[in-house]
Amino acid sequence: MGPPAVLLAGASAWLLAGAALRPVERGFVADAGHELQTPLAILHAELEPAARPGRSREELAEAVGHAGEKTDRLIRWAETCCRCPR
Repeated sequence: MGPPAVLLAGASAWLLAGAALRPVERGFVADAGHELQTPLAILHAELEPAARPGRSREELAEAVGHAGEKTDRLIRWAETCCRCPR
């Protein structure tokens, strides 16, 4: 009776832990989506007009610089999130 009981207890614990952590995973995905929306919207807002004709070299350099800063922020955020245990 020992091994089947251990197997049953292990399977039960695995299912219970999975059910308990499921809301945490959905919460993480929602937070990640929210965190990504703002910097991506800013990147779009800065780069879309930069593609239009008539922008000066300085305006283009400024738009690319801001986009680089936002990209660096996204990279740091993604690296931090990837260190979280899954």
